Amino acid sequence: ASLKPWFDRFGDQAAQLINMYGITETTVHVTYRPITEADTQNPVSPIGEAIPDLSWYVLDADFNPVAQGCSGELHIGHAGLARGYHNRAALTAERFVPDPFSSDGGRLYRTGDLARYRAAGVVEYAGRIDHQVKIRGFRIELGEIEARLQAHPAVREVIVLAVDGQLAAYLVPAQPDQDQQSLREALKTELRAHLPDYMVPTHFIVLDKMPLTANGKLDRKALPAPDASQLQAIYIAPQGELEQQLAAIWADVLKVEQVGRSDNFFELGGHSLLATQVISRIRQQLDVELSLRDLFEARDLAAFAQAAGNGQGNAAPRFIKADRSQPLGLSYAQQRQWFLWQLDPESTAYIIPAALRLSGSLDIAALEHSFSALIARHETLRTTFRQQGEQAVQIIHAPRALTLMVESVPAGQPLEACVEQEMQRPFDLEKGPLLRVRLLNLAADEHVLILTQHHIVSDGWSMPIMVDELVRLYEGYSQGREVVLTALDMQYADYALWQRNWMDAGEQARQLDYWKQQLGEQQPILELPADHPRPVVQSHAGARLAV
Repeated sequence: ASLKPWFDRFGDQAAQLINMYGITETTVHVTYRPITEADTQNPVSPIGEAIPDLSWYVLDADFNPVAQGCSGELHIGHAGLARGYHNRAALTAERFVPDPFSSDGGRLYRTGDLARYRAAGVVEYAGRIDHQVKIRGFRIELGEIEARLQAHPAVREVIVLAVDGQLAAYLVPAQPDQDQQSLREALKTELRAHLPDYMVPTHFIVLDKMPLTANGKLDRKALPAPDASQLQAIYIAPQGELEQQLAAIWADVLKVEQVGRSDNFFELGGHSLLATQVISRIRQQLDVELSLRDLFEARDLAAFAQAAGNGQGNAAPRFIKADRSQPLGLSYAQQRQWFLWQLDPESTAYIIPAALRLSGSLDIAALEHSFSALIARHETLRTTFRQQGEQAVQIIHAPRALTLMVESVPAGQPLEACVEQEMQRPFDLEKGPLLRVRLLNLAADEHVLILTQHHIVSDGWSMPIMVDELVRLYEGYSQGREVVLTALDMQYADYALWQRNWMDAGEQARQLDYWKQQLGEQQPILELPADHPRPVVQSHAGARLAV
């Protein structure tokens, strides 16, 4: 886009412009492409074809070539590669890797650049791998957003960053006197027309110029923090008790100082995950049942308050602690896992694994103490299951101390094989334990901690919480101090009782009727095309395909 004025003035008749991509580690130039006027209309940069005597590949994380149109890391091979980094053997081994496509011991350089193949062998640059971020569960290439914004005639310079879980676009306008609010709205409209909502920045910060270091590079540390107040409309105080209560919930969830009745939840930085928190808070604090759709469709706080005023009272019962002296039933999710395990006790399809590399001096006693405290804190980590007549029940055992056995990786066995071996060990839901911990010793100051749990006592949401608490406990115990975590008012057995009571009180019938109306009584059998005949017994085997 920055070359557009050149072509507007000279067209294709002036001196030929050549785009050359390259990096120091490959003796500068790698590709070339004569730039055409049509290229200036493309939001991403085509970098052309490889120079003779060089080879390049666009590969996924497993060093497999990606399909046309898919992004991967650009790798450079053959003539021009440097020997490595002077006195930096580890970095050399990381960036200069064996060429899997060479029969004579060749090497490839991992550029760290994202690229994708276009038609006719042309490759386009898609940004840096370290400029990939994950926001709300979506992997986002910041360069793609930057390219779209840079193509807008009102933008001279732009950079997009991830700040506190939100996207922030820092830009220098083409016209210094441009009205900032109208510019923000125009850019949002442009992005929403071409990109999914999760790639539209929450913040647009207008700068006079980009801050630079003494070397002339962008000084990211000097960029101002996003100001949430810029997202708000002219402040109009909430009216009435309901609007004030909702405004307080919004402000707390969104981490803003105040919310006015004309403010929009999503314009203030809200997204689907935060919206779920808002609906949950309203259910708990106001005893009102609302849907996510109510929040998505509300143009502002006032409209949302009107929907809340028309909302139904929360039909869900209050939480009560289950009587531990009575048989403790299972939640519906646990009931499903129990049924599947009884069908195939040797199945490993529902094992949740995690492997953590621990670098530095390790205090084994403090780590054992941390796990023991974690097991005492969470009943699910000391729970087993059994059939009691026609009812499946969960048995919560007394807290126990955990003893870690430090193991060495068997000679000649890759570390990955040890992790895979642990993942393939089935659990006995009746005998337990349903949390397994292995500590592998790689060196005096290098260990790998392998955690495996059965899905009947954990899930993808629980595992990060457990690891976070484990880290906090270890930090304290390894320094000789006690650690006090926030007390847990409820345990999973209490939730299971609450869920059963709620469903038995008519909610199950209501939801079943709803889905029958939505889907109809008879459902067609889903027949997905397959490359090979399906086995008679499901194996649960799967694979990963990068797209």
